[in-house]
Amino acid sequence: MKIRTKLLIVSMLILFGLVGCAPLKLDRVGFEPPAQSDSTDAKTSFVNNLTYVRDSNTGICYAYHGHPAEKGFAFSTVPCENIPNHLLNDK
Repeated sequence: MKIRTKLLIVSMLILFGLVGCAPLKLDRVGFEPPAQSDSTDAKTSFVNNLTYVRDSNTGICYAYHGHPAEKGFAFSTVPCENIPNHLLNDK
């Protein structure tokens, strides 16, 4: 083995020993998740306020919540067959 290869292997082992393989703690400082009932209420409110639209030109269905000018706007494509007919607006 060449000296460069040995040096690289030793360096990697030393770095691995210093850093280890412990998982990183990604929790935000001071963050407390909402109580379960608050979380459930927020999810229910979000789902109940979704609007579903099918683009007549492309046939693609979209779900959106809120308005682009508002904070918290959400927009996504959705399989058309998964949307109940009474909830789907054709545009």
